[in-house]
Amino acid sequence: MSFKLKEFTYKKGKVLSLLFVSSIVLAACGSEKEAANEADSEEPASTEMETEESEENEEEPTDAAETVEGAVTLSDGTVTVGEDLPAGRYLITGKEVGNFTIENNEDRNYSTLEILENEEEGLGMGVPNLTLDLIEGQDIQLEGMEETTFTPVKERSVSNVLTTGTWEVGTDIEPGNYTITTTGEKSGKIMVYDAGEKLPAVMEPIDPDGELGAESLDVELKEGQTVIVSTSPELSFEPN
Repeated sequence: MSFKLKEFTYKKGKVLSLLFVSSIVLAACGSEKEAANEADSEEPASTEMETEESEENEEEPTDAAETVEGAVTLSDGTVTVGEDLPAGRYLITGKEVGNFTIENNEDRNYSTLEILENEEEGLGMGVPNLTLDLIEGQDIQLEGMEETTFTPVKERSVSNVLTTGTWEVGTDIEPGNYTITTTGEKSGKIMVYDAGEKLPAVMEPIDPDGELGAESLDVELKEGQTVIVSTSPELSFEPN
């Protein structure tokens, strides 16, 4: 009888010990389960953030991204007209200060070398934009601008102020006699070509200070001639 009581007491103590241990294990399991549930509840937020980041990454511009306006933005490097963007007439702007170069091996005067700079952050080193007719097969070198935007010119109108680029007499400016001056403090150069000619009929620098060239220039523009404005943001053509 004494032995059985001791045995019962021992077994009861053992059962209580097991119950105590089990309660600890169950509590630990409950904590782990609760932590897992909390982790599961946090996963959708993480997934949502990843989805938003993925959408943002998809919206980042590639080397050639077309905008709704039809403009094409290209990164630095060599651009081939007809491959990287269609041939046509464009207004060209750069994101940073950099070089825009088109080499013309047949006629060096028809080569284009301009420094483009952001109009809002410009340092007066270059010009804010460039208007050109880009021809199939031309290679353009873009350097330092990070991004260069080519916006198609869909309409042309006659004006007596011509910005940097290439213009046609009779389309962009009326034929006639003009006195040409710069509209700002930066000097520039004007070249005028007769139709089909490789040598310019006029090639003169114009400087508002009169140091790098004449302060003004008198010219006669004829129907069909090509006028090239270089290094100056714009030139004013005052009829005589």
